[in-house]
Amino acid sequence: MQETTQSIHIVCFISILVFTLSLSQTQTPFKIGTAAADRAISSIPVGDGPYAVTFDSVNGNIYVANALSNTVSVIDGSTNRVVESPIPVGNGPIALAYNPNNQYVYVVNAKDNTVNLIDTSTNRVVEPLIPVGNGPVGIAINAINNLVYVTNSLSNTVSVIDGSTNRVVEPPIPVGNGPFGIAFNPNTNKVYVTGFSSNDVSVIDGSTNRVVEPPIPVDVHPIGIAVDTLNDLIYVSQFKLHANSTNDSVTVIDGSTNRVVGPGIKVCIAPYGLVISPISGKVYVTNSGSGSVSVINATNTPVIGKPISIDPQPYGIAMNNYTGNIYVANYFTDSVTVIDDSTIDFRSTIDVTFDCHHVP
Repeated sequence: MQETTQSIHIVCFISILVFTLSLSQTQTPFKIGTAAADRAISSIPVGDGPYAVTFDSVNGNIYVANALSNTVSVIDGSTNRVVESPIPVGNGPIALAYNPNNQYVYVVNAKDNTVNLIDTSTNRVVEPLIPVGNGPVGIAINAINNLVYVTNSLSNTVSVIDGSTNRVVEPPIPVGNGPFGIAFNPNTNKVYVTGFSSNDVSVIDGSTNRVVEPPIPVDVHPIGIAVDTLNDLIYVSQFKLHANSTNDSVTVIDGSTNRVVGPGIKVCIAPYGLVISPISGKVYVTNSGSGSVSVINATNTPVIGKPISIDPQPYGIAMNNYTGNIYVANYFTDSVTVIDDSTIDFRSTIDVTFDCHHVP
């Protein structure tokens, strides 16, 4: 258990090292767009070490996994205020996802290799802990088949939980090395898994729960992943580990062919979480090493909007589909930043020199 905990901490806190070592780097030019109003609209205090967020599409609440206090905070999406007391969960909650089929929030506990269930009608933990593989770090919901997928970073597998019984079904699915991010594509009933150590993306058939096709090779250390269902594209963040990485990237995969399209889209340092707005089509990427959020205009040729300056070490990100607000978990400041998606307006694309280490 000690080895598991130490390994998880290495992955979770690697952005601290990147941020510290990168302060001496020079400016790097890349193409960005201008935005009319791209400032965060509020900051909400939550528990210790907020790491992940998810949206409850029935009640309109935002759930925040607090990795250091072993709790989940609940934010009212209509008022942006924390409601009730934090919900106690397992050890080291690092990821969570909402299942619309049973209205449960599934919470991944990295340090004790389990998954908690929260009943969103009562905001109470229900049923026993669900055991999964070693070093669970990512989660995705297959709403079509009512299945929950959990990446096990230290056993190189994906566990599958039946949402109707909340029990693990079948043996774990072998995938690439260091599986981390995971996302479900409802257009194809496929599940995509980033291999942090093998530098690839595995594809699982949601109808058979078997890996299909060879893994998709991507850039170094893929970590976060999200699906653009409107355009059938998969966005993958590349979390590089070397100190001279001034601008990291996001890779785009065509969901119809499972092939990488175009060169990587340059963002800022240590990109981690991604969310895609179904309202505007924009892709939001948390840059954990530069305290910012990059915005990709996915409706046309992807261009980068001026990064939004927020608190240090942003990781998880989610969207309130009712209000259009984006919620970002800030690990370092124990807060959640709220960004209004409707205020991001791309007016032009220009070549400039932008310093990712000093986001305005």
